[in-house]
Amino acid sequence: MLYCPVPDDQLNKEEIRRVLHASSQVKVLLEQKKRVLVTCRAGINRSALVASLAIARMTRMTAPQIMIHMRHKRHPDC
Repeated sequence: MLYCPVPDDQLNKEEIRRVLHASSQVKVLLEQKKRVLVTCRAGINRSALVASLAIARMTRMTAPQIMIHMRHKRHPDC
């Protein structure tokens, strides 16, 4: 389990560093074929940011492609 406290607001340099580290860890775990759950209280902004950055690190997808992918995978109630 990786705990990455990040506010649902504008991020400072330390919080950006934490998000980048978390996305790197997610990438490593996925490459090891591990199951990964990225979540936050609302499950909309912070978790999507970490998951999107991990996807960016693993693929050649552009930011708009990642956004479309994430919206397609997200639960309809979000």
